[in-house]
Amino acid sequence: NGEPVILLHGFPDTYENWAVQINALADAGYTAIAPALRGYAPGCQPGNGDYSLYAAVDDLMVFAAQLGGRVHLVGHDWGAAVGYLACAQSPETFCSFSALSIPPIRRIPQALLKVPEQVLLSGYMQFFQLPLAPEAWLKRGDLDGVEALWRRWSPDWEPELYLDNAKHTLAEPGVISAALAWYRSLFKVWKKEHRKARAWL
Repeated sequence: NGEPVILLHGFPDTYENWAVQINALADAGYTAIAPALRGYAPGCQPGNGDYSLYAAVDDLMVFAAQLGGRVHLVGHDWGAAVGYLACAQSPETFCSFSALSIPPIRRIPQALLKVPEQVLLSGYMQFFQLPLAPEAWLKRGDLDGVEALWRRWSPDWEPELYLDNAKHTLAEPGVISAALAWYRSLFKVWKKEHRKARAWL
């Protein structure tokens, strides 16, 4: 019965990896919920293939409305990007918002000027725009590409349980392709028909 806290994961990750935070929030008197992002389970892959940020925001708003009242929001990676847009669109829905690993979207160009090497570090996003090759790279072996990303991004951490959870989720039918579709939809926000989504920025 505590205040609701929604935790949104990113890539290459899974809602299961919020378990420690969920328990800590529950101990502190909150009701914590960690849903799967759009596409990260076979049952939540949209038939129309829409993996745009504004569609993900719609998912979040429906979910928040079902909880009743205002909610706290925590987002990591893609979850943070969704959170920024959701809070800009409907600030009255949220008591608080905590973003992990993603700066405010409007500040990204300024951040890149200060830390230009991030352009190279984010080169995987361009690679993910290619057809077929990213899927093959991520799926090779025992999802070796997924593990390579974890090791590269967190070299001093031993994330075995978390990595296993992520691999389990990403090995589900259609999930790798859905996860990549988030990246392939990213630049569509600049199309004319997505003017509303841009306004939230």
